[in-house]
Amino acid sequence: MKFGLTSIAAGLAVALLSFPASAVVVSGSATGCFGAACSNYVHATTIDQLTFTGQTSFTGSATTSPVNIVLGSFSVTDPGFFDFTDSYAGQTFKLHVDFTAPVGASPDPVNFSANLSGTLDWIEGGEVKIDFGGAQHFTFAGGSFDFTIQDLILQTSVFNHGDQENLIGTVSNVVAAVPEPSTWAMLLLGFTGMGFLGYRRRSSLSLG
Repeated sequence: MKFGLTSIAAGLAVALLSFPASAVVVSGSATGCFGAACSNYVHATTIDQLTFTGQTSFTGSATTSPVNIVLGSFSVTDPGFFDFTDSYAGQTFKLHVDFTAPVGASPDPVNFSANLSGTLDWIEGGEVKIDFGGAQHFTFAGGSFDFTIQDLILQTSVFNHGDQENLIGTVSNVVAAVPEPSTWAMLLLGFTGMGFLGYRRRSSLSLG
C-alpha cells in the first residue's frame, strides 16, 4: 500500500501547486460631485476652476501585490482677472464608485469623501489639495480586498496656469477564494483511487 500512499501524497502536492494565487478582477465606473450633501453623481463636474472627469469603465487585476487603477482625473486652471482668487477651503468632493466586478462586492456602490483646501491666484497660481480618507474594506463572493483613493495636489504658477493629475485607486490586501472543502474531498478521493489502481497493477505484475 506504500505505493498508493506515495501516489496520494504526490497527487495532493501537485494539486496544491496547481492552484496559484487567484487574481481578483476589480472593475466598474467612477462618478462624482462637489458638496457635502451632493447626490447627483456625474462623469464630469466642476467647482470654480476645478474639474473632475471620471472613468466610464475602469478595470484592474490584483493578487497579493497592490495594484493601481486610474479612476479618472482632476484638472485645474487659475481664475481669470475678474475672479482674481479662488479658495477651496471647506469644500468637499464625493467619489461614487459602482463595481461591476468582483461579483458580490460589498458595499456597492460606495462613496469616498474628500476634503479640499488651497487657493488659486490669477497671477501667481497656487495649489489645490484633495484629501481622501483611508482605505475601505470590501468583501465579495469568496474573498475580500481593500480599496484606497490616493490624495492629490494640483499646482499652478506664474508660468503654468493649469495642472492635471490622474485619480488613482489602489487595490490591496486581497484575499482570494480557495477551493471549497467538497473540491478537496473530490481531489482526495480521485488521488486515492489512482493510488489504489497503481498498487493493484504493481501487485499483479509481481504475481505474474
